[in-house]
Amino acid sequence: MLSASSYKQERRVLISILEEALRDGLILENPARDLPTRKISKSKINLPTHDQFQLLIKQMRQADIRGIYGADLVELLAFSGMRLNEATKLRWPDIDFDRGCFTITGREYGTKNHEFRTVPLFPAMLELLKRIQSEPRKIRTDRVIPLKGARSLMASASKKPISLVLPTIPCAITFAPMPSKLASSLKSSPAG
Repeated sequence: MLSASSYKQERRVLISILEEALRDGLILENPARDLPTRKISKSKINLPTHDQFQLLIKQMRQADIRGIYGADLVELLAFSGMRLNEATKLRWPDIDFDRGCFTITGREYGTKNHEFRTVPLFPAMLELLKRIQSEPRKIRTDRVIPLKGARSLMASASKKPISLVLPTIPCAITFAPMPSKLASSLKSSPAG
């Protein structure tokens, strides 16, 4: 059976094709107009509590060096509201500590709407960035998170220690679609 979004698209195409036939006089009416629509249900997003988020980060940091970078990436995503591609492309020159803001460019792939945007440095993100800057790093680069891609990192960082924690966290860990909601919930939570 087709998903609701696929059904909606197929219905639209069928209506368009039959509208052409109607305009050309090949049919007298468009029966596809009477096809019922299907409502696309919105999936419920379960965000972790502040304590659950802190536990996840702690477990990631205990894995190995990739787990540390992974934890930094997860915190950066949560505190900034950036998408995964934007966060992995963020470079130190994009951050203006004096003005208290950073610019999201997405680099060579760009942002979702292909526009740069300047965003304020919220206290939790500022603290994270200063900590990352002050810690000795094995990988030296101008990227805030010294990785080209994060998918394999996140998979490897979540193998053993996190598998013990995730069953206790009633949420799916995803990189999007609602990064700003997670950022808002973590900004308003008590410090851990």
